[in-house]
Amino acid sequence: MVWTGYAACGLARWQFMDPRDPGRPRRRVSYLLAPIVLHGLFNWCSTLQRCEAYEETYKGQLYKSDGCYLPPLWRQVFRGGHMAVTLVSFYLWHAEFTEVTHDEGDDHAAAPARAGSA
Repeated sequence: MVWTGYAACGLARWQFMDPRDPGRPRRRVSYLLAPIVLHGLFNWCSTLQRCEAYEETYKGQLYKSDGCYLPPLWRQVFRGGHMAVTLVSFYLWHAEFTEVTHDEGDDHAAAPARAGSA
């Protein structure tokens, strides 16, 4: 959802901003690369930190595996990478969404309310 929201904010900027506005993206697809890369990294880190135990009997012999793709230290590294990708993704979405929904008039209307409550 985060990656879709980030891409949607970029598309909204392209769609609704004046073509002469310097804040408008040059191309419609300019906001698609980051979500695609981040989603891929998220899935990659998620898969490599996982263990799925596996058992099979073949020709009367039992084969067992812990099902881990990597040793414990590397699983921890990818767990950290998974968390970092998640946090960066949420940050990008939040920053983009805040910028798209930001209205100059809201700041001026909120300033007297804050001053009066103090």
